[in-house]
Amino acid sequence: MAERLVKWFAFSIGLTILPIILSLILHVTFNIDIHFSDYTSEFLFMAVTLAATAIGDVYELIHKGVNGIHITVMFVSLIFISLICISIYEMHSIGSALEIATNPKMIDILTAIGCLSSLGIGVACQVFLERIEGSSP
Repeated sequence: MAERLVKWFAFSIGLTILPIILSLILHVTFNIDIHFSDYTSEFLFMAVTLAATAIGDVYELIHKGVNGIHITVMFVSLIFISLICISIYEMHSIGSALEIATNPKMIDILTAIGCLSSLGIGVACQVFLERIEGSSP
């Protein structure tokens, strides 16, 4: 199980967070203030990417004949998380473009919730997939 999770963390999370890490390095190098709201778009992109990857993994589980309420709940939750994160991104983008006042703290909170949710369900999908692959002959 550890090998699958390590690969998932390295490729799914490591590669999606790489631009944020590089930006943080540049901010620190040039003494620029760091604000969470500067990275809202990247975090939302990461959340949608992780959710989409996990949707593919859940589909793979369903294709292997795995069923149950936990699979259905994961699948629906991932679609819901993706739609919510896309909506938050659009609210942020359209609000900026139209110069409409938005509540940045609420957008930051929703972004963090979306990222943590897709991360948690993504880990659960990897664990379920590993258990299914480990139990098949």
